[in-house]
Amino acid sequence: MIGLETNVVIRYLAQDDAVQAWKALRAYESGSADFSDAIIAYTNTAHECEYTVTFDKQTSKLSEMRLL
Repeated sequence: MIGLETNVVIRYLAQDDAVQAWKALRAYESGSADFSDAIIAYTNTAHECEYTVTFDKQTSKLSEMRLL
């Protein structure tokens, strides 16, 4: 059930903003961040947020993220 729900969310995000979805996928594939963290960071940046705060040290390596 969770896999199905995740698939629906990913399809929605990819259709909603394909540019941010591809950036997030590349970050995930490179090991920089989890896909969900990356999509949040890139989407926030696309909406003119300076950065997104995270507790995750690995994710904070993205230039769009800051470690809290």
